[in-house]
Amino acid sequence: MTHHLSHGLMLVVPLLLFGMLFAAEWRRTADQPLPGSLRLTALAGAGAGLVHGAVAPHHAHEAALLGWFFAVLCLAQLGWVVALLVRPVRRVVAVGVVGNLAVVLLWAWTRAVGIPFDVAGGTRQRFTAWDLSATALEVVLVLAGLAWVYSATGASSSPRVAASKWLRSTTRNSPPPRNVGLPSGSVPSQVTKSLRPSRQ
Repeated sequence: MTHHLSHGLMLVVPLLLFGMLFAAEWRRTADQPLPGSLRLTALAGAGAGLVHGAVAPHHAHEAALLGWFFAVLCLAQLGWVVALLVRPVRRVVAVGVVGNLAVVLLWAWTRAVGIPFDVAGGTRQRFTAWDLSATALEVVLVLAGLAWVYSATGASSSPRVAASKWLRSTTRNSPPPRNVGLPSGSVPSQVTKSLRPSRQ
């Protein structure tokens, strides 16, 4: 099982890395380059995915299901980076933020309580340099992604706010309507004559 898992990762990961490099070069030459926060998000996601791919064979020795989980997690994170480079929209960023936040919470659970569903005996995992580095990268991804979503939301709402302020200022400073062509306080002469009492 471990043998097949390692060979599968050796086949698929280079393809995803090639797709990632191609997407990054395409995005670099596009009309709208990737913002700095999303570049940091993509780098953190790629790093976390490679770390999970590197430790997948080791975890497969503990339990086959555990090894496959890390392999799928590696492919999911690398695939998400490719999707982010090709289509950097809010929905794609939100999927990455929520997914990696869930992985961070699961990592904390396995260190504090143990592996869920009694996988590999449900034992508590030890802290290592590999898992700490992957978790740190995922935290960076979540924070950078949230920062971009917040800035994008503020930028999209700013024209509406500016238009609303302009409308209020225009209404406040506009003079009251006047009778066009008549001086202030005057009444047409015909109306004045009609109001005078008739003499008999």
